[in-house]
Amino acid sequence: YRGLVAFQLYRDGQGEDWLDEGKRILTKVDGWSRNCCTSLFENNLHLLQAGNHASDGNIARAKKSYELSVALAGDVGLVHEQGLAAEYYGKFLSSIVELDEANVWLLRAHSVSMHDMFSLLSCDDVTPYSLYVFFSFLVCISSSKSSAILNGVHLLKPTR
Repeated sequence: YRGLVAFQLYRDGQGEDWLDEGKRILTKVDGWSRNCCTSLFENNLHLLQAGNHASDGNIARAKKSYELSVALAGDVGLVHEQGLAAEYYGKFLSSIVELDEANVWLLRAHSVSMHDMFSLLSCDDVTPYSLYVFFSFLVCISSSKSSAILNGVHLLKPTR
């Protein structure tokens, strides 16, 4: 997460040190991906590479890496990682003013998150607190009156 945040802070104008930090963490995760269980780190590697490409202004490579990160996380059943990658991709697309496509990816992140939330209900060890969090989430969803927010995901105005 630190690498993702570092690249984002760099793109937000917080200084070159954040780019250096992001690249340092990218190198570390690259080593983990090569030397450890590839299926656990490969999607994170591509997500960090996407942040690096976005920071370098290489839009085509950033898009490819974001999409690959989402796909790899989904392939190995890492639902949370898949949602995270889709959310970062949607935010990246909104930053380059591809708003319609950004909405598609933000909704995909939302859909994955909802799947993750509903999977709580099928666990044998559901705690009262996890049910409280889940039903609080549902209450927030149902009370939202803004069409610009769908279940906590901020949607952007379409370009068309």
